[in-house]
Amino acid sequence: MNVHVLKIPNVVLFRNIISDNKILYVPWNSKTTFYDILKVKNDCSSKEIKDSYLKLSKLHHPDKIGNSKESHHKFLEINEAYKTLSKADLRKSYDFYITLPQSSPEPRMNYNEFHDWSTYQNPIFHKDKTTNSSRSNNSYYGVKGIKKQGNFMIVLICFFLSVFGLSIQVFMVSTSASIRRDKLQKQQEENELLLHKIKETSALNGKDAQIELLRQKFEENELRKKGY
Repeated sequence: MNVHVLKIPNVVLFRNIISDNKILYVPWNSKTTFYDILKVKNDCSSKEIKDSYLKLSKLHHPDKIGNSKESHHKFLEINEAYKTLSKADLRKSYDFYITLPQSSPEPRMNYNEFHDWSTYQNPIFHKDKTTNSSRSNNSYYGVKGIKKQGNFMIVLICFFLSVFGLSIQVFMVSTSASIRRDKLQKQQEENELLLHKIKETSALNGKDAQIELLRQKFEENELRKKGY
């Protein structure tokens, strides 16, 4: 359990991190406990604590015995004792605190306990502070030599990259269409040439010879398609 202790006049400020940073006020005299102030035993019930508080608060109320410094401190101790012991989580923390060994009437404050070092364990506190802002800006985006750019420059770069990417797409589409068009035109020219040859040979050869010629041309085209 992480316990913080601070010295203030007449009381000790006792903070328990486990119990949601609730603040407990403890009598400065380590031999006097909240149970002693409320005149109850350590294992008393919540009802006994409440009954004793009501009785003592009426008995030591400043309006009844006078608003002296001593009565004010006594009344404050009674209230702080009740605020702590009436809540189960604070009472549990306080019970742990009073079991801690005390070598002197004044509680000993451990410097490491008083300071919460968890914040300083963050890696950002171990960053090299010797690097100046100009050097940091030179590798702002994680790449050495690239400085931090303004918003306008970033928008401008994104715009040009978009235009460049669109231009590449248009070029590839137009090139692909041109290649397909050239291929179809070449195939059409070959078919027209073949038809022209057939017409020429049909006038010179008979019907049977023409059929045989067509069959040979068909077989040649089939073999060409298969890659032979």
